[in-house]
Order: sequence, then structure tokens, then C-alpha cells
Amino acid sequence: MTMAATFAVTMVATANSISLTATSGGSTLTGTVFTPGEDIISAGSLNGWNFTVISGSTAPAAGSLSSPYLDLNTVLVTGVGAGNLVVTFSGTDYTLAGGPALSVSGSTLIGTAQAYGGSSDTLADESHALFASPVTLSSSAQIVYGPGVGSSSNPYSLTEVLTITGGAPGSLDEILTVPDGGMTLTMLGTALAGLAAVSSKIGRKH
Repeated sequence: MTMAATFAVTMVATANSISLTATSGGSTLTGTVFTPGEDIISAGSLNGWNFTVISGSTAPAAGSLSSPYLDLNTVLVTGVGAGNLVVTFSGTDYTLAGGPALSVSGSTLIGTAQAYGGSSDTLADESHALFASPVTLSSSAQIVYGPGVGSSSNPYSLTEVLTITGGAPGSLDEILTVPDGGMTLTMLGTALAGLAAVSSKIGRKH
């Protein structure tokens, strides 16, 4: 009885939907889900933009619904085209309420990165920006933090949007997480306490 109940809860917790698209010049390419939580657009071309691969990962392949993690982990552009190239990666059914963090790796590409949370739990819901302004892509890695997302009672969606406007061919990585602030502080406190204990023992030996 107990085992059956546990199995049912696990199935519900991983039943999320994901979506990956690339759009430019009025044309859109849609990713293919190869394994649960992993969406890939293979080599292609849009409005003069050429890319080797665009891929995104989230639960259950990366992170979990109760520990949200979205990663546009490969956006490899080999040719810059006209207009903008907009890459959108979205997932549903996240449950952890917390402060989001967005990190963007350095790149030769020019543009912006932004993330959105949707209380309606629908894919590509861009009604609520998680950060005050988009992150401007630059040659150095960057990380920004938002005030909060989600509710303990309602699942929500998360969406990453990369808008590439130009620059030199290159690759970039956009990662969106919703850390459990309480757990992070607890782990940090435990680690500091451990270091203090070790320091105290070393001091007594001398």
C-alpha cells in the first residue's frame, strides 16, 4: 500500500511539459524531445542565421520540479543573419517558491537574456518577468538574482528567452535556477560550523 502511494506521487511530480523554439524573420523551428527533459533543435538556418545545435535541459534530465533548473546549455551560432534570432525554452509544473537566479556565460554574440514565471503554468508564458531588466550579453560571465517566484500551493511555469541581435559567431549558455534559500543557508551554516571546529582542534594541538 505504501509503495503504491509513493510510486503515484513520483509519476505526478515528473509529468511536466517542455518546449524549445528558435524564431527569426517570421519563421520558427521547434525542438524535438529526445529524452524526458531534453529538447534539441539540430543544425539549421533561419533568416540567414546558421547554427550547429540548440538544446535545452530541465527536469527530470536536470534538476527536478521541486528544485527548478532550466539550461539553454548549447546555443552554437555559426553564422549571423538579418534581424533577431529569438530562442525560447520553457517548462511547466515547478513547485519550489524562491528567489530565481539567472547566469549567462560569456559570448561574442550580442543581445539579451531574460526569464519569466507563469502562474498559469502554461508553456512560454511571458506575462511576468523575473528580473528588472534583461541581461545584456557580454564577453564575461554574469549572474543576476530576482525577488521571488512561485507559490507553495500552485505549480508554475518557467521560460528562458535569448534575443540575439548580432555579433560574431559563437556559443552561449543561459541557466535559470530557483535555489531553496533556506536549505542553502543551512548547508552554509553547517559548513562554517565544521570549519570552526577543525580550526579549534588545530589551535589546541599547537
